[in-house]
Order: sequence, then structure tokens, then C-alpha cells
Amino acid sequence: MTLPTSGKERRTARRTAIYYLIKAATVAPLVTDDRDGKTWACCNSTFTTHPDISRHVQSHHAAEIAALEGTYLTCPPPPTSTSDAAKQPTTTLSDFHSRRAAKGSSDPITLQCTCPPATGLVLLFYKYAPIPSPTALAAHQHSLCTSLGLAGKLRISPEGINVTLAGSTAAVEQYMDVMSKDKLLRGCALQSTDEGWEKRRELFFKPSEGCVHVFDGLSVKVVDEVCPFGVKGYIPNDLLHHEPERTAHHLAPSEFHALLTHATANPATHVVLDTRNHYETHLGHFENAVLPPIRKFSSLPAYVNANQHLFQGKTVLTYCTGGVRCEKAARWIGDHVQGVEKVVMLDGGIHNYLEWVKDVERQKQVSTEQDHVEIEDKENHVENSSSALAFTNLFKGRNYVFDARQSLAPDSSTPVTVCKFCGTTTGVYAKCARAGCHLMVTTCDACSQSEPAVFCCSACNKKHGANDEGAKPSLDHGIRWMCTCETERRERLFKEG
Repeated sequence: MTLPTSGKERRTARRTAIYYLIKAATVAPLVTDDRDGKTWACCNSTFTTHPDISRHVQSHHAAEIAALEGTYLTCPPPPTSTSDAAKQPTTTLSDFHSRRAAKGSSDPITLQCTCPPATGLVLLFYKYAPIPSPTALAAHQHSLCTSLGLAGKLRISPEGINVTLAGSTAAVEQYMDVMSKDKLLRGCALQSTDEGWEKRRELFFKPSEGCVHVFDGLSVKVVDEVCPFGVKGYIPNDLLHHEPERTAHHLAPSEFHALLTHATANPATHVVLDTRNHYETHLGHFENAVLPPIRKFSSLPAYVNANQHLFQGKTVLTYCTGGVRCEKAARWIGDHVQGVEKVVMLDGGIHNYLEWVKDVERQKQVSTEQDHVEIEDKENHVENSSSALAFTNLFKGRNYVFDARQSLAPDSSTPVTVCKFCGTTTGVYAKCARAGCHLMVTTCDACSQSEPAVFCCSACNKKHGANDEGAKPSLDHGIRWMCTCETERRERLFKEG
């Protein structure tokens, strides 16, 4: 993508940058067109008129304006700019409680834009903490994200917040600055005044490359749980009684790697549990992990209850994409599964583990080139170069992510899946073309381009476009036709172990 050179386009980008910086300073639960009674807070000062805050931003934040201006020339923000903000529907408090999309629909899993990968950043973070007023927090987050031109999904509940956002690098960094000071994240030591804050902030927010278009707009919703777990009314004991010492034991990637190596050699005393969905684990997983054939997180408790013998008397190592699911699962297993020796979780999930792997591999390359005796990774020292050079990434395949990038992995990673049609090694998904199915199908570029439509099985191919006659009882509830893939998965859900 080439940079626009016309003066008009540059002036538009500059006005957009100033517009978003002013909106970010707005003190109001929701941004509206009415300026009466609105105030702005910036640089420890309060401004009561729009000209005052505009002059302040342009005189004291020239560097931020320049950064945003350059970013918006290559990757314009979603449609909330000055030219079309008035066309956007007004957000009301009830909107935070409505469905995000039509029932039966699903999000895109392919990226259609042509933005360079390094154009922006994608964040992935969560926080379990009591939230007295989820709707008020949703209103604040909607205002903040809209003002910065961010897209993504935010789920806010009485038990915490779960966030994945994308935008320009400058906008995302400003969002991290604001959130690092928020009372919700107190105790995380993410501010620039805290020692070692840069490393902690990277591990907490988990930024990765990606432009704003990896999401189809902004969705902020108030929900009962940040991740529906399938256990009605379950609140972890440490949250209910404010006992942080009872939280699941978090292991840094290097610690998890070491324990995982030990677990592989000692299956009688250790077990590894992947708490993600089957289409995620299919693309990639840790070696020798238990991979529940679930399609949604709320099915995990039923699977664990039906297979308690896999975990009793053992140390259970849990993991997921970024930590939000395995933290709740680890707490629940510790609270409800009898006979478990200990439950631990991978802090920051697969994302942080693979970032740690990248660092170790980079330093291994440096050691190879410079013949260093000591290698220092992000979290610990490896005193012997031969042991560092023997390092093996224990996560096989790719890490599925819930945006249009579909999956992430280090350059050294090799796909563990093959094309359903020709058997070629591939790590790319396509969706079954039958309406209402949405099952993921691994397919190579050649087959996806040669086939007019991709189906997960012959039953879906045959059913495509037909009426749902000959309905088959669902194992969950009601009467609904199920294809061969879904029938086999549900049967395995209750037969494994």
C-alpha cells in the first residue's frame, strides 16, 4: 500500500488524529454530539471548552499527532472519523446487553485487507476481579475505544473483563497507557513509574502485529461470564471471598516448559489438559496433552466430570490461548474435582509461551553465531550453551486466534494438520459452506481455489441447500439435524477415557 501524497489526504489524517486525541480526553460515560456539560481531562488539567482542549492537544501533543497522522495515512481507522461520526448510530446502555450478531452467524476467519502486518497491534488480555457495575465499565470502554478508533471484542461481567482489540500502533499504545492507570488493573504494576513495567505490560496485554481490520468493528457487551463455563452460578472461591492466595498457580512460560518436560516423562503423576475447543487444538497443541473434543468452553466441565480418573492423584497442567479459560478451569478443577494433587496454569497462555520460544530461538541463533557460553532468555538464565542449543519448542503446530488472522506461530513452526482433500501439509482453515454448520476444515490453497465450496463432510455437501428433513436427536437439547462430523465429535465427548 502506497502512502497518499495529496495535501487534502494529509490534512484529513491530521484532523482525524487530533479528533481522536481530543475524544480520548473526554470525561463522559458515552461520547455524544452534545457538548453541553462536557469536560476534558489531560496532563493533570481540566478543560471546559472545546477550543481550549483543541489548543492544548495541538501544542502539547505534537508527537502523538504526528504518529497518529502517519498511521492513518496507511491504515485508516474504522468508520468513526470526523467525516462520518454523525452517521454512526447512538450507543445506548441497552446495546451493551443485546446480541453482538445474528443467531447462527459466525465471524470471518480470513483477512481481506492489504495493510502491512506491522501497520498496527492486536491486544489480548483479561482480568478476573469483582466489577460492581459492568454496564458503567462497558460505557467507559466503548467511549475510550471509539475515541481511539479501535476495533475488537470486549466482554465485561461481574467476575471480570476479557478483551481483544486492534488498531494503529499509536492508538493501541495509548489505550495501554490509559488502562495501565485504571483502578481495575491496580496491583499489576503496569505503569511507567513501576520497576520492570515494560516487560510486565508486554506479558499482560500480549500485543502482536495486525491491523485494525482483523475485526469487523467494535463490540462491547455485558455478559454473565467473561467466558461461559457451563456451571450455573460458579464463581471461583478466591473471587467470592477475595482470597488471592487461593488463585490457580501461575507458571511463567519457562517454568511451564520445564514442568511439561517432566510431565511427559512422568504420565503417572502428571497430566496436561488443553482447555480450548477441538478446532483450536486441531491446529496446534502441546505434546501428550488431553484434547477434549468440545466445540465450546461450556462443555469442558461435563467432559472433566465424565473423565475424572484422568486427573485424580495427579498434578494437572492447564493451558489455553491467553489464559482466561485455563485460569477459570484450573480454579474449578481445584474446587470440585476430588483427589487432584495440584492444578497449575500457563500464565499468559500459548501466546506468551510462543513469544518466549521466539526469544529463546533468537538467542540460540546468536549463540550459534557468536559461540557464547551463556544465553539469557526473557525469564531465566541457561548457563550451558549446549543445553540452550538443544532447546525444543513443545507446542506443535499453530495457535488459533479469534480474529481474521486465524492463527499465529513462530517462523520455525511446522503445521501438524493436512488438507482434508489432498493430504498436503497445511495450517489454514476454511469454513464449511453449509448454512448453520461453520465447522472448520483444513484445506490447502490449491484445493480451496479449485473447489467452488468447501464442506466438512459428505453429509453437509448433500444437505447443502436442502430442508432439514429427517432430523436427528441432538445430544444436547432439542431436535436438530447434525452432520457426520458433529455426530462423531459429540459421541467422543462422552466416550473418551
